[in-house]
Amino acid sequence: MALVCMLPSACRSGGGHGDEQLVNVDRSGLALQGYDPVAYFPEGSNVPQRGRVELAIKHEGATYRFANPENLARFAADPERYVPAYGGWCAWAMVNGERVSINPRSFLIEDGRLLLFYDSLFADTRARWREANSPALGAEADSHWTVIVREAASRP
Repeated sequence: MALVCMLPSACRSGGGHGDEQLVNVDRSGLALQGYDPVAYFPEGSNVPQRGRVELAIKHEGATYRFANPENLARFAADPERYVPAYGGWCAWAMVNGERVSINPRSFLIEDGRLLLFYDSLFADTRARWREANSPALGAEADSHWTVIVREAASRP
């Protein structure tokens, strides 16, 4: 089953992490490094899980994998509920309008949206987001993301 890309000129099914890339995918077009987007939510287990190769769906230029057929069905019925905010880029970095890769195990569900974060030995951006505990962070990230999407949509 395939879903249509809402912004065909902006969606990429592979390639590096250039400025033109709207959805955070690897070279093969795989989103979330193969993790199941529904698994992050309470109805999916609330725990990041790797998806299975044979349970995959394409949406907006990205391939999503699922841990079980039920999660695939949930996603297919309402993909916008489960796709990560900011194209799957780090929510903390999006506050500055930057697209930074994520650690798929570092996440929050906030206001019904999946937020993902960069996490390394030296930088835990999820912890910073939680410490800031400010609605202004989300508003700023949303504003930058709107500009990025608008610019991508205007490209030929």
